Amino acid sequence: MRKRRSRNGASLAEKLQEAEASIAPDENGCLVWPWTLTRGYGHMWNSETKKLIYVHRAAWQVHRGPIPGGFLVLHKPVICHNPACFNVEHLYLGTDKDNRADRAADGTDAKSELGKFGEAHNNSKLTDDERREICRLCATGEFTFAALGRRFGVCGGTISYAVKSGRWV
Repeated sequence: MRKRRSRNGASLAEKLQEAEASIAPDENGCLVWPWTLTRGYGHMWNSETKKLIYVHRAAWQVHRGPIPGGFLVLHKPVICHNPACFNVEHLYLGTDKDNRADRAADGTDAKSELGKFGEAHNNSKLTDDERREICRLCATGEFTFAALGRRFGVCGGTISYAVKSGRWV
């Protein structure tokens, strides 16, 4: 994580300008918010409203103007699948219906994930090969679920579920 100065009194425009100057776009042209995330979306403190604001919404407001009522700031499908991205060229205004259609087209909506487990699931933390290795190591009796979780970068509960049920996400 990058260390940053306390900017609580700075405006949204100042905070975004500082972030944009310090972050290089990734291979897809995304400006990925490297600091605080909630459900994958970057957020920061808006000192004017005294509330947290999602960074992609702040970027839209600073660069394109106010967000009209009934509209959301969405990431363009196909171009940008990264909720932490705040590149305004990857954003557009749309409705909730547009957002649901984008998620269905991208395969990131909850309905598209029903019945999927392992690598087939969009939120999978383990590969099929890793699960097989975990089961092999667990069968030796030398490792706890917590120890295997640390080794594979997931929690012990994920390991337990993968071993006991044969399903995992």
